[in-house]
Amino acid sequence: MLQECMEVFRENEKKYSMQWFWDNHIPKDGVYILINTQNGSVIGAPIRIRMDKRTGNIQGQECSQYELISFMDFYSNVTYSNKCLDVPQKMVHSNNMYTFFIKGKSLDEGVSDIKIEKYYKAFERLDKTKKDKELYKPIENQFGQIDIKKAKEIENWTKLYLKKFSEQKEIKIGKDEYLKLFFIDDDVEQSKENIKKEGLRYIALNVFNKNDYNQQVGNKIIGVPNANIVLGSKKPFLENKTRKITVPYLIEISEAIKQMYFFDYLSGQARKGKNNIYIDLDEKKVVACGDSEQIPMIETGIYLRIQTGKELEIHYMDRITGYKPDLDRLFIFECVLKPLDENQKEFELKYGGKTNLWKIEELVDDIFFSKQLKCNYFKQTNKINIEDNFLKQQVIKYREHFFNWFKLGNANNIATVTQMLALRFIVKSIAQGNRWKAMHQLNLWISIMDYFSKDRRYNNTMSKTREMLKNHIDEKEDWDFENVEEYCYAVGQLMNTYLKLSKSANKNLSFINRLLLTKNDKTVKQTLLLYFKKYNYAIKDTNHRIKTLHGHIMQYDMDGKEINGYYISAGFVDDNLIYAKKEKLSDERGMDNE
Repeated sequence: MLQECMEVFRENEKKYSMQWFWDNHIPKDGVYILINTQNGSVIGAPIRIRMDKRTGNIQGQECSQYELISFMDFYSNVTYSNKCLDVPQKMVHSNNMYTFFIKGKSLDEGVSDIKIEKYYKAFERLDKTKKDKELYKPIENQFGQIDIKKAKEIENWTKLYLKKFSEQKEIKIGKDEYLKLFFIDDDVEQSKENIKKEGLRYIALNVFNKNDYNQQVGNKIIGVPNANIVLGSKKPFLENKTRKITVPYLIEISEAIKQMYFFDYLSGQARKGKNNIYIDLDEKKVVACGDSEQIPMIETGIYLRIQTGKELEIHYMDRITGYKPDLDRLFIFECVLKPLDENQKEFELKYGGKTNLWKIEELVDDIFFSKQLKCNYFKQTNKINIEDNFLKQQVIKYREHFFNWFKLGNANNIATVTQMLALRFIVKSIAQGNRWKAMHQLNLWISIMDYFSKDRRYNNTMSKTREMLKNHIDEKEDWDFENVEEYCYAVGQLMNTYLKLSKSANKNLSFINRLLLTKNDKTVKQTLLLYFKKYNYAIKDTNHRIKTLHGHIMQYDMDGKEINGYYISAGFVDDNLIYAKKEKLSDERGMDNE
């Protein structure tokens, strides 16, 4: 799949030229300083560049020198930390004599002249091994020899500046930030070319994973790319020892450089918080999105989930087929059970029709997962920071299913998954005494199930069930429950009634916990009988609705039928029909409205 991504990437390079790479390159956080190579003077004021991870804005981008700095920085970074020129110190992270990059942590520890000399001495001989020599010969033919005299002059300016820097301490550099020095001439364009040439010299020699793996094919040298592949003498188990060529694959140097540019582009997007990369194979486009941004429509493509660590990391890769950010049909988040709490008025705005997939994602993330789903799609299990163990388990168990739906457009099994998980969240909310949240969760369960069933039967069944029971409890003639849903809803209503009859100072919704997940009707009837005996002292003979409901529940035959926890919970949290007012209902019947 990576090769297919590279094909699209190459198309963008043809279309936009190298300017596309430069525009998308983001220098790392730190202070950037331009120094004149003729006299060692600082050109202009130091420029602090810093990425705001929350907004994606770049401090320093407004500076007139930002474009120049970004261009020079693009060509001046070491490919990987193990490719530093001053190994084994790995203190300097630049790759050519015109630049000197060092982290704040190293500055705090002190930078001696000896350490600086070690970096510049590396330019005297870049081809240290036999394999390096084979690769470096055509590179030197292309770029010429390094101007060692010039390198020595810049080395002296570097020592002088760092000495002043440590003495004056006017500029504060964070431990993980960089101090980056760029040495340029009066002719800025020539300086850009010098840095580009020397940067490409280093890149060409160090773009492969390890030159020991290089192979000569005709007059070309091929090697193992460095991007996203880890090989080395310390990890021989990563090689395929049963093959003549034990490494995964070999590519030409030009292709390896393009791959490095591709990963630099991905790194820049990840630093801006755009961790979702969509490669449109039909339109030949690369689209980077943040977690809250709308995803483009893609008929055939590839998805990459990226993250910045020591280097750019691809955490996940998958194919996309027929992804549409706009729904094929309207998703209606219906308020079937109507919370009446004054504090819930703001939530009412979330109800209604939804046309975008990301809006459903927001509902699921908020109502079921308490806003802990989207931010934990790809976190390692031991790094998920959720104190509620139940919620953490549900995130880990179901995040892949919802990610496939919301980010890849694959809705397979979502109805089944929703049917399994929703009741657990509802039970949890009831146990915590959060009636209103349980009602929202029931409404979302109904809405998702109706979206996939396409016939709104869940909404219709819940509404009809309530209406049937409402009519039945005042029925004077003999009647029976129409179905198991009405029976279970009635169980919830009666349990809610017993909770109201309780004179306990601490009335908790966990009162019903034992019935919500049971599949045994005997347990249901025994529990109701227990509470009837406990609270019958408060039930007047004229409380016909309570007596009628209790009697019909005890008589209802559940053989061959299954308890529905959703309807028990719905009856429990919904408005109580037993205490509802009825037209022309006399006070003597004892139906006090609470």
